[in-house]
Amino acid sequence: MTLHQEIENNPVAKVIIYELIDRKKNVTKLERLRNWTSVALLLLLAALLFLGLDSAQVGILGLPFQLTTYGIYIVVGVVIILIRLLHLQKKAEKADNDFEELRGELIERAEELWKQDEGWQKRKLVFQHVLTDYGINLYYR
Repeated sequence: MTLHQEIENNPVAKVIIYELIDRKKNVTKLERLRNWTSVALLLLLAALLFLGLDSAQVGILGLPFQLTTYGIYIVVGVVIILIRLLHLQKKAEKADNDFEELRGELIERAEELWKQDEGWQKRKLVFQHVLTDYGINLYYR
């Protein structure tokens, strides 16, 4: 049986579980985007090191290097990516908190949503499907 067939008779659980799945996908997407942004930041920093510094001249404050034209553009790119990374971090934390809050609510309301008789067996099947298909553990907080 599929997840949809398991929860078809329980509209409240259906709404909560599908919302939980959507939130998990959103959290995963934001984490992946944050990781790729971090990689881009590292690449720009490496480019700054190799392309953006000129060691032949004495720069500002007597440092033994000076920024080249490419270096100025790379520094601007680094600043923009850092701002984007901070924004993504806040957004990912908020999405993760929302996901965990809804997951906790579903765990707490499991007895209310699935009655003790045959519903408890369906609950077990639903939780197993959600765990294997989407990686969301609903057995405990």
